[in-house]
Amino acid sequence: MATELPRAARRTSGQARRAVAHPWLVAAERAGYVARGVLYAGYLWSGFSYAVLVLFALQLFLGGSGVDINADTVQGFVAKLLRNPAGGALTIGAGLLAIGSGLVQFYEAYQAGFRKDLKRQEMSRQERKAADFLGRFGMFARGVTFLVVGWFLIQAGMHHDPSQAHGYSGAFVFLLNQPFGPWLLGITAAGFVALGLQSFAYARWVRLMGARG
Repeated sequence: MATELPRAARRTSGQARRAVAHPWLVAAERAGYVARGVLYAGYLWSGFSYAVLVLFALQLFLGGSGVDINADTVQGFVAKLLRNPAGGALTIGAGLLAIGSGLVQFYEAYQAGFRKDLKRQEMSRQERKAADFLGRFGMFARGVTFLVVGWFLIQAGMHHDPSQAHGYSGAFVFLLNQPFGPWLLGITAAGFVALGLQSFAYARWVRLMGARG
């Protein structure tokens, strides 16, 4: 009898702890599902966003006359920025930051650090190779675009002229107008296709923060 009481007490204590902890564990699990759903939706949205950019590039490639790069939202942002006394310096700083981001994209393409974000143990060998190629190619293309956008921003800041600032659309037009422009634009657009496909791969195999394996 003396030994049964401590056992019963331990059993009751354990049940009490589980009763208290269970709602919190369920809430945490549900929060994890919500976070996972939001994350997956974000990657899917990224994939569709890249598809829109590719369609724009395709329109340029086919000689679409309805393209208006002057409607670029970057110009509106720079115009507001240049109204400030330090607007020129801030715009140049934004351009340098964009160029720095482009160089980081090249480094990431070389290192392929994105691999650690995927559940590679759940992927086949071919899927891992495809994800690596898509990520590297896409980051390289994005790096090229960041460099062009950064150069536009620096020119806008130096000349205090927001019309010289452009985002992705202006960068695509710039590439198209260079020697071998259709090839440059085609390769860059293909890189954004790769980024879109990589986003879908992330939606399938992304490793959540704090997850093991």
